[in-house]
Amino acid sequence: PSTVPGNWQHLQKVPDKIVQASIKIQAWWRGTLVRRTLLLAALSAWIIQRWWRQTKARLQEKELQEVMRRNLRQVQAAVKLQSWSRPPKNVRSLKRIQAASKIQASWRGFLVRQTLLTAALNAWIIQCWWRNILHKQLLKRRLVLLRIYVIEEEAAVRLQAWVRMQQCRRYFSQVCNTLCVAQPLDRSLTFKNEDIFQVQYEVVSKQPEFHIEILSL
Repeated sequence: PSTVPGNWQHLQKVPDKIVQASIKIQAWWRGTLVRRTLLLAALSAWIIQRWWRQTKARLQEKELQEVMRRNLRQVQAAVKLQSWSRPPKNVRSLKRIQAASKIQASWRGFLVRQTLLTAALNAWIIQCWWRNILHKQLLKRRLVLLRIYVIEEEAAVRLQAWVRMQQCRRYFSQVCNTLCVAQPLDRSLTFKNEDIFQVQYEVVSKQPEFHIEILSL
């Protein structure tokens, strides 16, 4: 008969501690999968919210620009209408009014450009700050995921090493039991304390191989 037990007998001989440990490992792994799924869902929701906020901000900015352009056109039309409703008395006064209108237009344009430039600079500063925050958050998430991956890999390696150690111990005990049963029961021989047996063995894959050399009797 084969010394290696079957699958069912092997499962029956597994101690309760190993079964409980495997159950705990399975529960921990399932919890890790659930947490990872929830994290991905939260990240997707956050990305959608950020996209919607950016789109809404762009729409509001376009509406504000349109309102500013409309107000500027109304002011220009009012200035032209006022200048047209007050006819000058002579050519000199007409030139003065045209020069004043040009000066007012240039000054208003300068004020509008300054306001837009200040708003653009403020928006650029806010965008840079927000991008730095997003980059830091991304780095933190990557570090957390990397730590989780390292912990999982270390746990898997330790579990594999423990299982291999148990397999080696089991096969070693089986071979030792086989050698003890196959040894002839001859008690008439007496050996010295030193240099009686020299046993050499090495474990290759799963089955250990033994070499027994009798040096002196």
